[in-house]
Amino acid sequence: VGEVPFHVVVINDAHCLTRQAQAALRRTMEKYVSKIRFIFHADSLSPLIPPLRSRCLGIRVPRPTPDELQRDMMNISQRHALGLNPGLCARIVEESGCDARLALIRLDVLRRKNVTLSDSHAVIEKQSWKVGIVCQYHYNGWSRWIRYRGMNLFCLGRWNTRKIG
Repeated sequence: VGEVPFHVVVINDAHCLTRQAQAALRRTMEKYVSKIRFIFHADSLSPLIPPLRSRCLGIRVPRPTPDELQRDMMNISQRHALGLNPGLCARIVEESGCDARLALIRLDVLRRKNVTLSDSHAVIEKQSWKVGIVCQYHYNGWSRWIRYRGMNLFCLGRWNTRKIG
């Protein structure tokens, strides 16, 4: 591919960033404009602050159709020699609502749990793992209940207060 004169930073779920984090990113983008390119993945643009939006090119990528996603998942399965059953693949696609990232996470969860992927009747776990990847929210050193997309999550632990740099 060759050398490129800049680094690329991908930020998933950019719509979940706080206003302070977005402001800090804006300053970073301005400071390192010649060295870093940012790719923001967001479900909605409205939570992003206008100064951040004005510095970005908006590109809408539609969800794949069920057939496209199933074809892509079968290609991934063949490339990695997973032996995914087409019936199980169709169920994963259906239960993920054609969300490619969610479908791939579900496939990875099944693979890591040593589920036989050639069995079309394998049990697909519901989204209990989602709790682990959502986020941590901590206020004054005490855990608290938060609301996230209709789910009550209890986040434990403390933020790492170590200074970087």
